[in-house]
Amino acid sequence: MSVLFVSTPAARAQAPSSPPPGAPATSPAAQPTPAPGYPPPGATGYPPPPPAAGYPPSYPPAGPPGSATQPPRPAYPPVAGPTVRLVTNNSRARLQQQFQLRWTDVCAAPCGIAVNPAATYRVGGGPLRATDPFTMPRSSGPVLIDAKLGSNVKHWVGVGLAIGGGIYLAGGGVLLAAAQNASGTIGTSSVSAKDYYTVYGVISLIVGAVLLGIGIPLAVGGSSSAEVR
Repeated sequence: MSVLFVSTPAARAQAPSSPPPGAPATSPAAQPTPAPGYPPPGATGYPPPPPAAGYPPSYPPAGPPGSATQPPRPAYPPVAGPTVRLVTNNSRARLQQQFQLRWTDVCAAPCGIAVNPAATYRVGGGPLRATDPFTMPRSSGPVLIDAKLGSNVKHWVGVGLAIGGGIYLAGGGVLLAAAQNASGTIGTSSVSAKDYYTVYGVISLIVGAVLLGIGIPLAVGGSSSAEVR
């Protein structure tokens, strides 16, 4: 009994085709290598992270005065000179020393410190009118400075009033001199020129005298002086 095999299309599609006789055998196509992935957490094999860019080193925190974090202050030798005692009528007064184009405070009353005997000094400060410059009378020992200080504002107000009073006095004198030779009337009025100049000349003299009487004491009272001994 013979068996008959029938070849269908589906069977031919599933059956691999054999190479023709004499053809070289071919290997199956190589599959692509998968990209290396990171191992799961907890496993070894992670590449080390790149080092982070470092910040510049921070400055050490400031410590209390005198600590090791602060540079030591240079030690200045004590000044060898006379010891000054300042007596003044104003608590805002300062003994000042001249340094080139400026004045620098040295101490406030009563001072009691040694100063440079070769320097130039004065007494002033704030709105106070400074005294004339002076020097130390000796190179060592105690020195007493007795200063009387006035106000700059008071001084210059007095000077301004005194100048105004002088102008009024001069104007009054000119008007009185003009009245001696004046004749006729002033404009269309019935006032004589002589009486007009005389009256205004006298008024100017009175105003000038009052301004001078106020201004001179203010200017003098606002001045400052210092006695050094």
